[in-house]
Amino acid sequence: MKKFISFVAAMLVAAVANASLTISMDSSSNPYRATVVTGLSEIGNVKGIDAYNTFDTFCVEAGEGFVSGATYDATVDNVIIAGNTTTGQYVLEERTKRIYVAWLYDNANLTTLFDSASWGYYHGSAEAIQRTIWQTQGYPKGINDSFLASLDSYLDTTFFADYANYVKVLNLSIDNDNYQSQLVMIVPSPAAILLAGMGTSLVGFIRRRSL
Repeated sequence: MKKFISFVAAMLVAAVANASLTISMDSSSNPYRATVVTGLSEIGNVKGIDAYNTFDTFCVEAGEGFVSGATYDATVDNVIIAGNTTTGQYVLEERTKRIYVAWLYDNANLTTLFDSASWGYYHGSAEAIQRTIWQTQGYPKGINDSFLASLDSYLDTTFFADYANYVKVLNLSIDNDNYQSQLVMIVPSPAAILLAGMGTSLVGFIRRRSL
């Protein structure tokens, strides 16, 4: 099942890589909110998106920023493309992906876990989750190891592991100058899953016939 979901997720990323996508960002909300200005039909089903084409997101680069209300070009990628103060590409960590899945699918239990934490000022809030994501991505934010162990235990499920494959990076830029990288989850439509399943079955059938 996990291999199949990874295959479908790879197909989705390939399909949206060249989409003409623009995003506006709102930093006044907690967590951040992203609005798809153009290109929604090209990227497919964004998990958690509302009637205004807006969805919750967390950033994965603590050292970068964006202007609230500005509109950015965006790409959907498997990797973090570093912003305007650093260069290179970086891995989106598994814990980060699973935290975002939990935020979207199991919000009450996730926030309850953060409510029980004994560290810091931001108990249970989206700010605490944001700081944990930053630390997971390599930016120290004072999150202690015992809490991270509890978090990892909570996230250690087949559901979170499978759906983490659909969590991608929304890399923002203006005139090819990269600014910030955010989280987005693109889930396949039932038709896409059916098509991928048919393709996988066909490949298996052809292999068996060739033996």
